Amino acid sequence: AKFGSIKRVACLRDADSFKRNLNLYVISEDEAGTLVRTNDTIKRNLSVWLNHGRMVNDTVDIVDAFIVNIGIEFSIVVDDMNNKFDILTLANESVRRLFVIEKEIGEPLYLSEIYTTLSNIDGVVDVKSVNPVTKVGSPYSNISFDVDQNMTFDRRVLTTPPTHILEVKYPAVDISGRIE
Repeated sequence: AKFGSIKRVACLRDADSFKRNLNLYVISEDEAGTLVRTNDTIKRNLSVWLNHGRMVNDTVDIVDAFIVNIGIEFSIVVDDMNNKFDILTLANESVRRLFVIEKEIGEPLYLSEIYTTLSNIDGVVDVKSVNPVTKVGSPYSNISFDVDQNMTFDRRVLTTPPTHILEVKYPAVDISGRIE
């Protein structure tokens, strides 16, 4: 435990392998609760543990999953009878709660959940837009991820490659709304 632990795992068959090779994508969590690459000590320990139960012909490669840091920007229309700033604060908090439980490796982001959450807030008349944006560079991951290319044609689902994991690293900063 002093070396850390694995937070998420995804096992995929290696399409480039002629044998029955499996790729095990792993990701860990740091003390602050954000996703980090799994250190080599944990990977070696996992490899030793897996060797006890694997078939002789099976090979397993343990590799890091790719962390994609995203933010959520949204725009809402608020009823004139309510305090707009209170409603915006409530909207930001409601969207942040959706990201308390981290995604799995390869799990998509359903924008309809965010639309529904926002539209269910008393005082919100309309949800104009919900846009995921990539956060890159220090202190975020350096993984290049094109949100528009990975969005479904109806812009309701942000698909994620099976080797990637989405993370809202700093919800207080990375989730922001505005009033129209």
